[in-house]
Amino acid sequence: MSSGDILAWQNVDDLYMPDTIKTAADFFINNPDVDIIYGDYQLINFDGSWRCTVYPIPWNKWLFAHGRFVPLQPTLFWRRRVYEHVGELDLNLHYCMDVDFLARASKKFSFVKIPKVLGKFRIHNKSKTQNPENKKNVECEYFEVLSHHFKYNLLDRLIFIYFKREKNMHHLLNDVIYEKSNRFQ
Repeated sequence: MSSGDILAWQNVDDLYMPDTIKTAADFFINNPDVDIIYGDYQLINFDGSWRCTVYPIPWNKWLFAHGRFVPLQPTLFWRRRVYEHVGELDLNLHYCMDVDFLARASKKFSFVKIPKVLGKFRIHNKSKTQNPENKKNVECEYFEVLSHHFKYNLLDRLIFIYFKREKNMHHLLNDVIYEKSNRFQ
């Protein structure tokens, strides 16, 4: 339904920073060859309290294709030409429609990271991708989407599994550190 030249979507539990829309518009005006942008973000708790600020890496298609990196939705904007070429989100996907969209876009379009906090991503167990009961389904769909677009061989599959385990250990360690730091406040 959008008629603009810059597109995005925002999940109901996430937020933009106050100047995010202007930042995205200005960047696209000043960089006509860039197709997709994303930025830094804050993780916030269910109640909206700050948890940490995340500074993603510059776009790396190989890491993206192997499940190690995905630009986060509350910081993501793209030009209409991306949408016109790639098409709509695949609503048959329950957890990884954004990954699928980005995988299709990565085959033709340029991505640029803006070094600025553009959004807030809410962490809570009621989210469909963060709910522990959905963890296996999320990982299966994530793997299916990436292996479909990037035609995984055995080595690619092993790299994906390694990155998922590394990410799970990283999240576990962050949760332990976060819980301990809250005890001292």
